[in-house]
Amino acid sequence: MVPPRPLTALRVAPGPRADWFSPAAAHALTSTSWTVQPASDRTGVRLGGNALGRRIGDLPSEPTVIGAIQVPPDGQPIVLGPDAGVSGGYPVLAVVLDADVDALAQVRPGEQVRFRWA
Repeated sequence: MVPPRPLTALRVAPGPRADWFSPAAAHALTSTSWTVQPASDRTGVRLGGNALGRRIGDLPSEPTVIGAIQVPPDGQPIVLGPDAGVSGGYPVLAVVLDADVDALAQVRPGEQVRFRWA
């Protein structure tokens, strides 16, 4: 069995829908570690941890990019991967920097990631 890697740190920039989140949610994104969930794949890396609070309501589908951190209503972030669709309907709190996307692709379920503002 391959031992888990140490915590993977990823730099992020504010996303286009950061206004859908409180300052506390933005702080929570970067002040805690997130566990990669088994349902992760090339479409998206699903993360588990304390739910991020977000505005309630509908958001029309918008263009997305690899590394976008979407937050569905359950508050558990999903980092979009290379096979994600070109549009999405969840607000994007932050985006993983291009330089760190490859590191994200290496994490396995059960491993931990942590974000920090670039």
